[in-house]
Amino acid sequence: MRPPADPRRYGVFRLAFLIKIEQWTENLEEATVGGWLKAEGDPVAVGDSVVEIITDKVTFEWEAEQGGTLRRIAASANSVVPVGYCIGVIADADESLPDVDAMNEAVRAEKLRLGEERALALGPPPRVKHTDGLGKIKRVRAVPAARRIAREAGIDLAEVAKALTEDRRITVEDVRRFIEGNG
Repeated sequence: MRPPADPRRYGVFRLAFLIKIEQWTENLEEATVGGWLKAEGDPVAVGDSVVEIITDKVTFEWEAEQGGTLRRIAASANSVVPVGYCIGVIADADESLPDVDAMNEAVRAEKLRLGEERALALGPPPRVKHTDGLGKIKRVRAVPAARRIAREAGIDLAEVAKALTEDRRITVEDVRRFIEGNG
């Protein structure tokens, strides 16, 4: 039996693999990039954990379906991105990359269009609000998993936001610290 021929010899090239946020569940609309476990330029083997993905129901490590090099990270840690968004690209070192920015802009535009249509049909979405100490009302920003943990613990995210020293998105660690501190 002969070993498989090198596909490059016959002009067949492997395409770059796009790491996309897929619709793993019916009601998934967005996910948070928890953190990258590989850096740009790192080699990636099939089955390697590459990035942590956080949804409102689960946190998991995304495993590579194709080997190569992590050539592009298109969404930084703690970024909230919609379904269909390309967060990274695995490809050979000499392979040209697709225009990920244009693809992601198209995904965002489509989500925005669909969101506006839904907003007109359903009215404004409910929002968790708190004051910033000066009487201004602002929306509490939190990753989906942090919202879920706070909801399950019966904690108002506005209280967690008040306990933070800087104005930023609330993380799972912030909620857990708040729970531990308030017993």
